[in-house]
Amino acid sequence: MSDSTGDVFWGLPDELLLRAHDALGRRARYWRNELGLGLASAVLLELAWSGRIGFDPGAVPGRVLLRDLTKAVDPVADMLLQLIALARRARSAEHWIGSTGRTVLIEVQTRIVSQGTVQPAPCCRLPDREEAALRALLGAMTGKAARTEQEDPATELVSSALRLAVTGAKSQICLP
Repeated sequence: MSDSTGDVFWGLPDELLLRAHDALGRRARYWRNELGLGLASAVLLELAWSGRIGFDPGAVPGRVLLRDLTKAVDPVADMLLQLIALARRARSAEHWIGSTGRTVLIEVQTRIVSQGTVQPAPCCRLPDREEAALRALLGAMTGKAARTEQEDPATELVSSALRLAVTGAKSQICLP
């Protein structure tokens, strides 16, 4: 869950988000609701594994019962624990998953970006024609044409931006 220095948290929700993004690529932005639900489920699962919550098999199946309110290692799990503790009545796991999915998605995305695991990327897909034009422009700018010893900083900035837009590194994630 954390590295030897204790600074970086890595849990099931983080792993799930990165695997989903690797599998879906930039199409992940179309699956935000489902990703949020999956991540919220993963947080509840980790809380259950650690013994902090339980599930009532009685009259209301799946109702989440708080067992341990001590601070969790994962700030997202801690947030969910606090919400469960502040609820006026016990709610089902389905309720907690549905009501926190979007927030959990945003929090996990923010965490993995701030840790430097991935870089944020705009959530847009260039049409094929525009992508081909950008590739041609990038090729012309970075090709083997004669260049001066020192390029103009603006040209270098545009070249870098085009390279990033066209190649789309795998270590990028679309943020909502």
